[in-house]
Amino acid sequence: MSSYRIMSRILSDQCTVESAENGGTVSVKPPGEVRSDSLQNPSDLDATYCGHKGQGYQAQVMETYIPAGADGEKEPGLSLITHVAVEPAHVSDAHALIPAIEDAKKRGLAPAEVLADSLYGSEKNVAAAAAMGAEVVAPVPGGEKKSKSSSLSEFALTEEGGIAGCPMGHAPIEDVARGNHREVVFSVGHCLGCPRRKECPIKSVRNGYGFSYDRKQVKMARRRAREKTAQFRDRYRFRAGVEGTFSALDRLTGVKHLRVRGMSAVRFAVVLKVLGLNLLRAAAVRRPENGGRLVPNGRLPRALDGIVYVHAQFRHLLRSVVNQLAFCPPPAFSPGGSAA
Repeated sequence: MSSYRIMSRILSDQCTVESAENGGTVSVKPPGEVRSDSLQNPSDLDATYCGHKGQGYQAQVMETYIPAGADGEKEPGLSLITHVAVEPAHVSDAHALIPAIEDAKKRGLAPAEVLADSLYGSEKNVAAAAAMGAEVVAPVPGGEKKSKSSSLSEFALTEEGGIAGCPMGHAPIEDVARGNHREVVFSVGHCLGCPRRKECPIKSVRNGYGFSYDRKQVKMARRRAREKTAQFRDRYRFRAGVEGTFSALDRLTGVKHLRVRGMSAVRFAVVLKVLGLNLLRAAAVRRPENGGRLVPNGRLPRALDGIVYVHAQFRHLLRSVVNQLAFCPPPAFSPGGSAA
């Protein structure tokens, strides 16, 4: 019975069950021991848990954006959602970037540049996206915590991936490659009385003060250094626009409060709501002040033509239904109250 299987899963996910030999007791697990993919609702077996989003599902959305010109004004055009994927709430965002690019590429909408949150910007994702012809512009995962890689970003690096100087401007006395990593050493005279020694990753070694680092840390250090530039901030500021898209989906379509359960039904409802938002955006560029013409936009001609066609067919169908209802005679009722 399905009810028995659900109860068995609840006991397995949420409780500790002792055998009859140990007393046959059932106790609820502490919250820290309950997995995020455990059963959250017996009426919705696919819903999971996320500490940030709560119980339910999550949607991965990718949309186009129109950068501002030199004067700060946006060019006229149309921004459309080109990818949507519905997942259980516990799935990490780090796994969503590459499938999104592949999905858009299948429909001829592959992006050349992707602005993403830090969770999507791992070195693995950046390299995989670059192999597909897309540049990922995202902060390095982990924020500004004082890890060795974040401290390494304050050092001057060479083209070969070595260290040219420390944050105080002192050159190393040794920087040697050893296997998959490099070891750098600075002189005792420079490091012993340095005012930044406490925040530096160096430690005492045989012939001075130094530390070891690898190629991945060098790549992350260079990315952290680029994040502090005005050029990066100017490119990355457009990522905030997708938050407005989620707000519009919530306000206009109620996507955060669906009346369906199960992954298949939730995915179907979310995709239709995203399509509806695209239709609203496409219709908005045909306003009367534009003379009924589309705003010039050569970025998404194929997607725009399809959306405009669907929108026109929907309006034609709706008009036909309204006309039929207008000519339908009102029902007559017998004394018993039933419709004739």
